[in-house]
Amino acid sequence: KLLQAFLDREPDAYLFSPKQAERERNLRKRQQRKTPMTPSQKKRKRKKHPQKSAGDHYDTASYRRAIKYGIAQLNKQRARTRKTLIPDWFPLQLRHSRATELNEMFGIEAAAVSLGHAHAEVTKVYAERNLKLAIEVAKQVG
Repeated sequence: KLLQAFLDREPDAYLFSPKQAERERNLRKRQQRKTPMTPSQKKRKRKKHPQKSAGDHYDTASYRRAIKYGIAQLNKQRARTRKTLIPDWFPLQLRHSRATELNEMFGIEAAAVSLGHAHAEVTKVYAERNLKLAIEVAKQVG
């Protein structure tokens, strides 16, 4: 149900678009405006080649920025109501968590293949040490 509103696109199109999100945000801001727009603002022309513009899809950097922005906005609301703030969170943490989980379940080689690494040595950076295995070994070996 949550994603239903976004499923109106072509099958090969990106599901989420920073450009569309920015358009919707600007529309909301215009609708919530309390003072009328000045005539000079209405006459203002958009820049032909702006230095920054939202892309048609998220990449790793824009995804990270969107998450950071969302957490900051939510924390502003939470601070006003004295609720616990959400700690900073990064998408790369998902990769680390998955690598650790796969390492614990199937071993470092399976985690490496799943993450697309050619060598398991690279995966060791992502996967936390398997402390459960170390405890089990200590119990059995002494």
